[in-house]
Amino acid sequence: MPKPPSVEETLTEAIEQLVLERINGYGECESTAVQAAFQRFDTAMNRLKATLTPEQHQLLIDCENAISEVDGETMNYYYRAGFADAVTLMNGGQKDDNQD
Repeated sequence: MPKPPSVEETLTEAIEQLVLERINGYGECESTAVQAAFQRFDTAMNRLKATLTPEQHQLLIDCENAISEVDGETMNYYYRAGFADAVTLMNGGQKDDNQD
């Protein structure tokens, strides 16, 4: 019979699920400022792409993919940091020594 998950594993899984749900939830209802900024970015990227050679176009796609990954990881990192801060506040300001 498989060993049941530890409390820490269960909590980690719950946090992962919460972070994912919150990030996806915010992604579905972005602010008008975020939508406007993305529209400006998208328009500029399309104008740039129209001027590139096929080799340059591939380099730009590689950059777009890297920027998307950095953006996602940054959002995930700061969301987790905020969650850790909230837990610290709920603990009366006492930081758990096991937190990163």
